[in-house]
Amino acid sequence: MEILKTILSGVVGIGLTISSLLGFNNQADVVQPVVETPSKETNFGAYSPSGGGTYRLKGSVSSTDTSITLSSFKEPVSNTPYNMTYLGTTIGYGTLEPQVAGKSEFVSFTGITQNSDGSATLTGISRGLTRSPSASSCVASSTLALRHAAQSVFILSDSPCLFAEYAVKRNDETISGYWNVPTPLTANNPTTKAYVDSIVNGGAVSYDSVVVAGTAGETIATGTIIFFDQYQDEWMKADADLASTSRNTLLGIAQGSGTNGNAINEGVLVRGLDLTNPSNGSDIGSFIYLSNTAGATSTSAGTLDVLLGMRRSATSLYFDPTLSNNRQSVASSTYTGVNTFLSTTTVIRSQIVDESGVRIASKTELITSSQVWSKDSNARQLCITAIGSGAGGISGTGAPGGGGGGGGGISSSCFNAHLATSTLYITIGSGGTAGNGGATTTVSTIISAPGGNAGSSGTGGTGGVYISTIHTPFGGFGLNGGAGGNGGTFSFTGGGAGGGGSAGGTAGTAGTNGVDGNPGDGGAGGVAPTNTSYLGNGGRGGDSNADNGTSGQSYGGGGGGGSGCSGGNCTPAGPFTAKSGGSGVVVITTMY
Repeated sequence: MEILKTILSGVVGIGLTISSLLGFNNQADVVQPVVETPSKETNFGAYSPSGGGTYRLKGSVSSTDTSITLSSFKEPVSNTPYNMTYLGTTIGYGTLEPQVAGKSEFVSFTGITQNSDGSATLTGISRGLTRSPSASSCVASSTLALRHAAQSVFILSDSPCLFAEYAVKRNDETISGYWNVPTPLTANNPTTKAYVDSIVNGGAVSYDSVVVAGTAGETIATGTIIFFDQYQDEWMKADADLASTSRNTLLGIAQGSGTNGNAINEGVLVRGLDLTNPSNGSDIGSFIYLSNTAGATSTSAGTLDVLLGMRRSATSLYFDPTLSNNRQSVASSTYTGVNTFLSTTTVIRSQIVDESGVRIASKTELITSSQVWSKDSNARQLCITAIGSGAGGISGTGAPGGGGGGGGGISSSCFNAHLATSTLYITIGSGGTAGNGGATTTVSTIISAPGGNAGSSGTGGTGGVYISTIHTPFGGFGLNGGAGGNGGTFSFTGGGAGGGGSAGGTAGTAGTNGVDGNPGDGGAGGVAPTNTSYLGNGGRGGDSNADNGTSGQSYGGGGGGGSGCSGGNCTPAGPFTAKSGGSGVVVITTMY
């Protein structure tokens, strides 16, 4: 009996040896070639890990195969055939021959086909996955793809590429899927778009501050009280003794430093809690005002009562400059039609508004003589326009007739009143006499409007040329004066030319030639723009015996040229003297 057992044992051993040579690894392969249930179930997978068993290749796999067929691929406990829906993921990760040195290969798959013979084919295979991938480099490698014999082991595994699917708190990560998170409880909690939409589109909104981006118009330190200069599009220091920097304008607090022409670091707080102005310990709970020191605060009002807010704590100021505007408008009245006031009534210009709330208070001054002008301390904006004087025409001396004088140019600028000094020096250009150019009109270093240019015999003078750089840093615009016309060319009887219109006007027309000893017609004066009542037309040229033409009109019109009729051809004898150009002017509009 013992001899029989020994013989049977030897036969079995020989069979196992032969099976091993054919690709079977152990006795279990013979007994259960399809599925071995592991003693301990482990969660594997990618987006949704799954528990799996140990599976076998139905046939051999080359290093270039793009699909793998398993003898069976089922859930080891319920014996349910796997598919991607059951696994709950869009990609699965596995290992071929995981415990065989030199043969282990990481793979991934995106599809599972259960075959009629009980086998299962994995599709969308990526072969030879790297062993130490980053999230962006977990790709197939032909170098790491290997050949595997039939009945080789395959398992769902936690390969390195599987872990690359997960966000790591030590790393910078980009999330491509959708994460659901709970309602945030603190400022650092993540939240969903739906939650944000519900708050913005109808839920309760709360905030600590409103901060906007801004550009500095001068050197500004953190915590400086500043105002927005709408003409320069910059923020500058506010001052309680200058209405133009503190009243009826947008105020803010610099949350960082800034230099002229550059962005203010951290922006400008226009309302809310400010943490850049710490308390001195004694003003907590007090009202805070704008100081007479530019950019500073005070616990008492300056020259102008500009309330900024209230000191909330030792480290915070509740900033709401609209409080000041509200206090100024406590007493208000609305008037319609014609109203008669029986006693003295004082009205603050800054409080006069139309029915839409737009301030309409302003005054306009027409300045025709050189002088020192004083700025109103309550002014917010200034608009200054200057017109240079016109040139005189050229006297006619025969052929050709005299040319007309050029019209004066114009310069104009609007700016915040605080940019100008308290006094401005105004020089009005006088109209050019016959044969001479017009003079320049200036307002300190702010405005300069050139006079027209004189012409020559038969040739009209050019208009005053606007210089665009003259306004720096105030900004502005300008127009050239109209040119004078040319005189008539017929010997002894050419008509004088018209002078050019003032700033932006047309050129004067040329004089005509005389016929049969009679002088030609004088050219018409250039026309100034009709939309500005301060601009003058050019004078008419001389066109008949004893006719010297006309002077350029105020303001800035060029003078007419004299007739070319002279000597025995004229009664009385010429030559005829041309006329002078119109004088310059300055127009200042002050807005409150």
